[in-house]
Amino acid sequence: FPADWEVRRLFSELLIPVGAPDLLKEGPWDERRLASIELLHPTPDKRDWREWLERMGLSDKVSLKGGQVFDTLELGMI
Repeated sequence: FPADWEVRRLFSELLIPVGAPDLLKEGPWDERRLASIELLHPTPDKRDWREWLERMGLSDKVSLKGGQVFDTLELGMI
């Protein structure tokens, strides 16, 4: 954006992982189970999962290698 633009924060973003309802049938989630599934990434830099894992203290337990990368969040949810 140009340096002379005025910026105002409208709202904070809330980041929560979501998954298919069938995944709940296998019981509660823990870090081991989260590390075993394929993550969907709405951006190539995988920043959403990276940020969430860091905030949850799981960044050293769940790898961001692999997973499917999409150009937009909407494509990842279809």
